[in-house]
Amino acid sequence: MPVPTDPRSGPPAATTLSPQATAGTPSPPARSTTTRSPGRTTTSVARYASVAGVGDSIMLGASAALTAAVAATTGAALTVDARVGRQFAEGVTVVTGLVQAAALGDAVIVHLGTNGPVTVPLVRSLLDQLVGVRTVLLVNVRVPREWESGVNATLAAVGGAYPNVHLVDWHAATEGHPELLSADGVHPVAAGSAAYAELLSRALASA
Repeated sequence: MPVPTDPRSGPPAATTLSPQATAGTPSPPARSTTTRSPGRTTTSVARYASVAGVGDSIMLGASAALTAAVAATTGAALTVDARVGRQFAEGVTVVTGLVQAAALGDAVIVHLGTNGPVTVPLVRSLLDQLVGVRTVLLVNVRVPREWESGVNATLAAVGGAYPNVHLVDWHAATEGHPELLSADGVHPVAAGSAAYAELLSRALASA
């Protein structure tokens, strides 16, 4: 939990949250892909060729489930850059590197803000770099800390100004479902990772 601070010292210090139970370019022509598993055959239209994910420990812990779900739902290959304790400012730097390397792909998933407060200029500095990307999913946070509501309000307010940005409400998806999260109320367990992957992949497919 955060260490109490003097009220005169400004916003609360960011806290690194460690995992508990789990760790505009033209789009290519759509193509059909078929996935076969015992007793089931699923055919999906490939809406994206590649997707980049930038996140913290939440995305990291669910990366395997998310990668599989994105491939099954959209036909796209997902590349995840996620790290435990990542702050939003570091995420901006990661996105800058992806832009410079021309590695953004057709869509980008951003899930940051778990580990501390964010500001309007900071969110804008990230999203401004993604204006040429076809689809950006901006995922809000579920974190029982004093910055949760501020982070989610800022993401919604700033993200709403960008026509290619779609807010994904992870906070609402986990409301009333403690079984999806570990004891810290932050990091998904296996069932939570599956729910996270389904939520994001469906949002990507329908964007």
